[in-house]
Amino acid sequence: MPGAARYPGRIQPGNRTDRMTLTMDIFATACAALGVPVPENIDGVSFWPTLLGQPEPELARDLYFVRREGGNADGGKTNHPWRVSGSNGCCIPDSRLLSLQ
Repeated sequence: MPGAARYPGRIQPGNRTDRMTLTMDIFATACAALGVPVPENIDGVSFWPTLLGQPEPELARDLYFVRREGGNADGGKTNHPWRVSGSNGCCIPDSRLLSLQ
């Protein structure tokens, strides 16, 4: 899902990135932007340097997703060739395992 951020004087207009983040990363990013230490016991990761236009390596973590449209749900991991599809929120018994290869 595309996102946008505005912080005059800090985030330059027109910056773009292909970095993938999760909603749980927003808290860690807000902490970093405010200069508050990011708690060590959270799963979120700050993408503050990315917002500032600084290069960052991609994180080696699995990103899971679920997409719902018209009652159907599809889910999977971003770095894996398999997806689960079903009308019951990706739950058995009507789910299908699909290979993208």
